[in-house]
Amino acid sequence: MKHTRVVAALLVASACMASANATEASEQISAGYDHLSAGNLNGFSGRGDLLVSLSNPGLNIQLSGGDEHFDISGTSVDIADISGSVFWRDRMGTFGATVAYHRLSAAVNFQGMHTNGAATAESYGAFGEYYFNKSLTLRVKGGAFSGDFEGYYGGGGLAVYPSHNMAISANYDYVSLKHGGHSSRPGASFEILPYEPWPATVTVNYAREMEAGGYNVIGVVLKWHFGAYENDLRAWDRAGPTQWTGALKVPL
Repeated sequence: MKHTRVVAALLVASACMASANATEASEQISAGYDHLSAGNLNGFSGRGDLLVSLSNPGLNIQLSGGDEHFDISGTSVDIADISGSVFWRDRMGTFGATVAYHRLSAAVNFQGMHTNGAATAESYGAFGEYYFNKSLTLRVKGGAFSGDFEGYYGGGGLAVYPSHNMAISANYDYVSLKHGGHSSRPGASFEILPYEPWPATVTVNYAREMEAGGYNVIGVVLKWHFGAYENDLRAWDRAGPTQWTGALKVPL
């Protein structure tokens, strides 16, 4: 935890120094809904990303945070994270590193009795995106995590842009616990900018958890972008806040 605070402080300081000379700054916020076939569970999430870019090509600093909330028969579960990423971006792609703090908390109410608990971890990862051409992006990431739970993770994926206002993505995430099992999850998403005068996109997600008996996760996300990329979804992904970082993706 000590090392995470040091790195996070350096990221914040870098962002403050960069903002004074930044040529571009952009943000995005999102709200989402997920349905898990395992236990017929419903979850609601919120997320925000802030990017400060010195130049393109050049250095970029991004701060991100979010929370996903579930209510399960008197039990309230939250999966929260905050992260900082530093990466280089140019016309060929991005390459950088992410440090993140994760907190899994639960509160139980049963017949007037109340109890709660939490588990935390820090993750350290590297990531990259390669802009193969104007219509295809290739992605890879990997890292390790430690704290109340330990292990390593990795993933890969791609995004295809049939048009400037549409993106189709596929990805695979793998998480292995040092003293436990593992999670492997392939998934796909479809994102569209339905009304070009408004900088808002709608995304439909699907993922399949292969372990724990296997279950499906279906979700929808509404995202609002702030920046200078107008009605070009591909430009938001390649010049605005990156959606693909090196942070651990905690399995639901």
